[in-house]
Amino acid sequence: MNAPAASFRERVEVRRDWPHFAGHFDGRPILPGIAHLQLVRDAVRRAAGADLELVAVEALRWRRLVAPGDVLEIGVSPRGGGQWLFEVRCVGELASQGRVTTGRCPVAEPGVGPGQVPVGLFPAPPTLIPHRGPALLLAGVSGAAEDRLEAIAVVPHDSPFAVGGVATPLIALELAAQAAAAFEALRRRQAGGSGEPRVGYLVGARDVVLEAALPARSPVRVAISLDAVLPPLSTYRFEVGVGRTVAARGTISTYLA
Repeated sequence: MNAPAASFRERVEVRRDWPHFAGHFDGRPILPGIAHLQLVRDAVRRAAGADLELVAVEALRWRRLVAPGDVLEIGVSPRGGGQWLFEVRCVGELASQGRVTTGRCPVAEPGVGPGQVPVGLFPAPPTLIPHRGPALLLAGVSGAAEDRLEAIAVVPHDSPFAVGGVATPLIALELAAQAAAAFEALRRRQAGGSGEPRVGYLVGARDVVLEAALPARSPVRVAISLDAVLPPLSTYRFEVGVGRTVAARGTISTYLA
């Protein structure tokens, strides 16, 4: 039997050759927000001595950008019932902090129910969001209205968030953020603006439930609805699904630079 988990701290150098930076963003590489959670998950696994996954994000704030060459200090503390408090610091400053829950997470079955990549109905994702290469997960917008957007995403096999053909359930937060970026670009176009891709950041998440890991190279449904907006901040409710399975749901907040 494993001993009860204890608080755990470690230092991690953000290497310049990490695949997380490929296409995120061109000209100014920034560590994706969900990479913070990936590092937290790995720290929890070492603290607990078990191959756990994050299955819920009760509250999370990203507070500082992390770039290649930065050194992070990651601290995790158990709170019982699989719940952990964490903080990620960079140069002594908080980069992110929050409360997560760990557990076991099945893999969603691909290929059942709707999920075809739309073609030609809306502008292509590269014209809406600034991601490129393996960082670009949105494959196409399938529907949009004044306060919501639906899209299809595909996690590539070479994504740093996928291993053995399976993407971590954390990827749902990035899918929601990219759908939000596409929604904001379409709104700018409808308002008479250029609608060119603009850099935005995922700055918060709450009440996120991660029920299934996602199969790589399979269509994934992403739906967001605008919950509140106070420029440059916006809040969205989201749902991510594969086939007829709801893999994740919750609320994110974004900041448009």
